[in-house]
Amino acid sequence: MKLNAIQSLYNKACHQDEKGNVFINGKKPTAIESKDIDKEVLRLTLIQDKSEKVKSISKEYQTLLDAGVTYNGTLFQSDAKSVQTLSETLTAIANGWALPVGFAWIDAANTPHPASVAFLKGLSAALADHKTALFTRLQVAKQAIKTATSKAAIDAVIL
Repeated sequence: MKLNAIQSLYNKACHQDEKGNVFINGKKPTAIESKDIDKEVLRLTLIQDKSEKVKSISKEYQTLLDAGVTYNGTLFQSDAKSVQTLSETLTAIANGWALPVGFAWIDAANTPHPASVAFLKGLSAALADHKTALFTRLQVAKQAIKTATSKAAIDAVIL
């Protein structure tokens, strides 16, 4: 992508003759114009680097979000489907549905755990805490990327 942005910049205004001379808008650039071009190329490269880093940490955010949550010393699934199922169960309870006798919630290792309403609410709170903490870290990282002024500063951003 970086190469495409740089290529696009040069193609819009530049061309090269058979002797290798570069022309911008039909004339040979001055030293100042050449420096301006270099600055613009660096600016576009930095924009591309920032975009790639945001994509990378967003992917990492989703991976961490789905990695599971420890509740009562046990790892439970935290992927979107698992969270939705828990939400639907708690909604049904709030609407008067009673948990069946022997109701259990399955952990990440497929082990059933006896689950009361209090247990399900606690698991839901743990999932919300997990997501909120990760989302806060994601926003801090995105802001650091946005304000970064060098490739090294972009690369130093972690989730």
